[in-house]
Amino acid sequence: MNWSIPTLFMATYPSRPRWLWWGVALLIMLVGGFFLAISLLPDDELQDRTHLLLVAVAGPFLLWTLAIGGRLMAYDVVVTRIDARNETVLVRQQQWHNWACQSLELLAWGRQTGLGESELAQIVGDKPPVNSGNCLSLPTLNGISEWQGRAQLINSLLQPVSQYWQTHSLSASLTLLWQVSAESQNAADWQTLITRAAETLSLPLNSIESFPHTDFSEWLSAAWTSPFAGVQCLIFIDTADNPGSSEEAVSLLLAPADLCKQWKLTSKASLLRPLLAPAATLSQALKLQCEQQISAEKLTTGWYCRLTEVQAEKVPLACIEQETGFTSGQLYATDSVLGLPGLSRHAVMITLAAECRGDHLLFTRHQEQFLLQQLSCKSEGTT
Repeated sequence: MNWSIPTLFMATYPSRPRWLWWGVALLIMLVGGFFLAISLLPDDELQDRTHLLLVAVAGPFLLWTLAIGGRLMAYDVVVTRIDARNETVLVRQQQWHNWACQSLELLAWGRQTGLGESELAQIVGDKPPVNSGNCLSLPTLNGISEWQGRAQLINSLLQPVSQYWQTHSLSASLTLLWQVSAESQNAADWQTLITRAAETLSLPLNSIESFPHTDFSEWLSAAWTSPFAGVQCLIFIDTADNPGSSEEAVSLLLAPADLCKQWKLTSKASLLRPLLAPAATLSQALKLQCEQQISAEKLTTGWYCRLTEVQAEKVPLACIEQETGFTSGQLYATDSVLGLPGLSRHAVMITLAAECRGDHLLFTRHQEQFLLQQLSCKSEGTT
């Protein structure tokens, strides 16, 4: 796992003095002191009742008072030390909780898949479409030229971003990162199309760059260790040139949570810090994540994509073991609905989960490890 959170335990308090036993001890000391005084004092002193009571009662009572006083003082010292330690532990636990709950805010997105929006809405219904192993094509590009289709696709992805920019009257520039499945052959063409679409939609761009990582999961893993400044728009496109995946495209408008508070930007969902874990420790990783972020019983759905068959079998078992708030029927296999996955699938899954209310658990694969992430959807108008 890539989280190195120490196990912090609260110290237990010592047992309080048991007054019943101390009362019994006082009685024994008084009786013992009385008989000791009778056996040791001379007869003339025994005739003086005041002196007898002073020796037989006051002496043992004074010793008992010193003993109980020492016991209470020792108890107070230990309790004070434990209070100080536990306060420190609580502070450290809260710091680790805040660290784990650091988020990227999902402001807007655009999406094009091989299914229509009405069919995508059926994913969380009783009869989701099944396209496992199929390569779906984009129906919106049928019957038009390749260049026109690409321009139309880019425009549809940037339209929600432009609308968000105009709604919030933002003057800051935008960093745009893009990745296409067959970019090596026509990278310049895609760069030109994206630039023209951004200019047409009046998007103030800081830069347009090709995606600096191999895939989105790698970018997510690095986003918390090397945070980016400003607002970024990520575009992923799987074209028909890639025969091993469905044709689809997606754009994500993301910003750090602190920036959203500073600029008072409304957010649709929060992507919490992801957790990487090997398959052997999936259940332990999920337990740790739910302890530090959103608790398991509050999660309303689960989603997974780009997993091997062996990995996919471990997901429901781990969810059952951690007693998540969703049933196996609310654990959605995105690849089964949208066909063979490409580089866009992870981001597409995020947009699908973000359209559902509540808090969600996402699974995908990064190299040979699981990438676990929680997504918390906001009510409208939340900043």
